Amino acid sequence: PMTRHAELVREILVACNRLPGVFLFPVEVTVARRGRVRRALGMTGTPDILGWKEEEFVTARRHGSGSIFLPRFVAVEVKVAPDTPTREQRAFLDKLERAGGIAVVAHDVMAVVRALS
Repeated sequence: PMTRHAELVREILVACNRLPGVFLFPVEVTVARRGRVRRALGMTGTPDILGWKEEEFVTARRHGSGSIFLPRFVAVEVKVAPDTPTREQRAFLDKLERAGGIAVVAHDVMAVVRALS
């Protein structure tokens, strides 16, 4: 059976990938063990969901205006209460926000839908 965390990730993906211009996908960072050695496969702090949202920018030209669509990076850290982001997860989200991306800590689907609408 799916854990509540896995269910929430799936629910967020289903709901948000229906939004216009949004493409999100799950990311899994796992730990491999060989004897006593543990090794992370992926970057520690990587959010559960990554993707982008297309945003329209109006361009002004001498003979009228037009528009272009550019992607905006999206990261979603999914948490089931009472869990909170780790220091590494928070650092990833903070860096993304400073760079102009959309970073969300989600305890429910609507938090992400609101951030992307």
